[in-house]
Amino acid sequence: MSDATVRWTLWHDGRNLTCIEYREQGGLEVQVTYDSLPLASLHCDRIEDATRWSEHIRQRWEATGWRPTTSSPQPEAA
Repeated sequence: MSDATVRWTLWHDGRNLTCIEYREQGGLEVQVTYDSLPLASLHCDRIEDATRWSEHIRQRWEATGWRPTTSSPQPEAA
């Protein structure tokens, strides 16, 4: 994988959850890691699908008490 971009990072009780986007030939790979261990991933053909999936995952974790780190991009207002 190459050209990695961190989409967001959340924290809770000293733990980190990070969403990383990798641009690949033929699409994007979006990976969520828990303390650097792979937790979930999705291959997407379109950036819109990658954004929708990563924001869905982010919202579900935030609903359980996880919070963005200061360096994490904030979601755009709808």
